[in-house]
Amino acid sequence: MERIKAEEAWQEALHYIPGGVNSPVRSLGAAGETPLFIQKASGVELTDTDGNRFIDFCLSWGVFIAGHAHPQVTAAAIRAVESRSSYGIPLPGRPTWLNR
Repeated sequence: MERIKAEEAWQEALHYIPGGVNSPVRSLGAAGETPLFIQKASGVELTDTDGNRFIDFCLSWGVFIAGHAHPQVTAAAIRAVESRSSYGIPLPGRPTWLNR
């Protein structure tokens, strides 16, 4: 499996993030591995920066139970951001993205 672009991305990330990653992926260094850098995801499939494809059995620890980039979830997220995001203060009423 080719990991050239992942290695480049990791070396750059090391300049900005301690350990080069922002998750438990840091433990890969102990195994002598370079972390994966994911370019895109759809459903249960991840594609890294080198074009390698993987099945994501974790789905972000269950957060993406419907899979990555699920069309209905993506559409609801867009509607939510378009109607309101985070103001740090209470908002009246029901968010418009909940209206179907």
